[in-house]
Amino acid sequence: MTLMAFAAVLLTITLDPLSLGSDAYTQPSARPGSDAKQANITAAPSLQGPEVIVTSFSVSDDMSSAQVGLQNASGVTFAGPVTNLQAGVNGNLSIPLDFASATQPMSVSVSVLGFSRDVIRVDYHPAAYYASVGVDSEGVIDLFTTLPRADNKNRLEPISPPTSASLIVDAAAWQAIRAQRDFAPKGMDLDEQIRELYLQFDQLNGQSSSECETSLDGATTFHDMAAGRCSVWCTGYARMTRDFLRSVNVPARYIALGGPSVYLPNGMFVESSEAHDTTDMWVGGTWQWVDATFRVLRATRPDGKVLTLDGVLELLSDQTTRDEISFTRLDSSTGEWKTLTYEQEDDAFKQDLASFLSSDKQMIIGDGGAG
Repeated sequence: MTLMAFAAVLLTITLDPLSLGSDAYTQPSARPGSDAKQANITAAPSLQGPEVIVTSFSVSDDMSSAQVGLQNASGVTFAGPVTNLQAGVNGNLSIPLDFASATQPMSVSVSVLGFSRDVIRVDYHPAAYYASVGVDSEGVIDLFTTLPRADNKNRLEPISPPTSASLIVDAAAWQAIRAQRDFAPKGMDLDEQIRELYLQFDQLNGQSSSECETSLDGATTFHDMAAGRCSVWCTGYARMTRDFLRSVNVPARYIALGGPSVYLPNGMFVESSEAHDTTDMWVGGTWQWVDATFRVLRATRPDGKVLTLDGVLELLSDQTTRDEISFTRLDSSTGEWKTLTYEQEDDAFKQDLASFLSSDKQMIIGDGGAG
């Protein structure tokens, strides 16, 4: 990373290869707060020395302004959509919006004065957008940022061994799916079974612009996806992966991650960071994170220790520890597993991590931890 002096500001800026607003991973939301809504983010600069941290996010009832709470932002000048902006004495950065009359998705971006890359973006997706993808919602306003988030100290991932509830599944339905699709036979190495499942996702998903019902069990969702009746995003991926693992006697649980959120009086859903649904599996006497949306098999530390989801979030929240993580993911060009460190990973995946696995997240595991 290259350190550059920031003229007239008592900060240094580290130019990551990350930037908001370029072509990348796009997906509509399954429901308010479950997936990216055409995020089109790859990455951006982060502020350091002392590091500027996002602590809160709110939107006025009339949707004319957003308040982004910041720490360590004194003396930093931001370039807004119309004029330059600075955080007030209370640390709040007020960003003018013009969402009330908008009928199409729109965004307002903020950069650091003197640098072209955006560090904050407020996205608006109105009810009409959700209606077009078959989702009942009054609309959603999200905060996207490449700045680090204040850690949610109340986040706690249960690490106790699974109960029998973590194996509840229609095993016969999955046996029929594996036979019909001729993949991942029982007895195959687990890593290979997950790889073949992900390859099925690559082959089958995206045939329809309609969203699969998020309340369906994993086998039904797979059938509907395979038939081209609907497509899935993180909610469907997480539930199909959970149920597939259970069908081969691997305890698994579905986890919902979400930043602080609130509904405005008009029904608009405002969330401080993009929500994400993912999966844990019990392997080798511990829970470990597995994520079909990003085709992740596992995340590990340099000593080879496999990380829990909470462990991943904790290491990602600190710039000094991010490079300790290695991710084993499906390589789309070869169809094989590939392990890279955080530093070696591509920009789009880094921004996905910053958006969906930010440290402000709350963690919800249903059925008393069974998921």
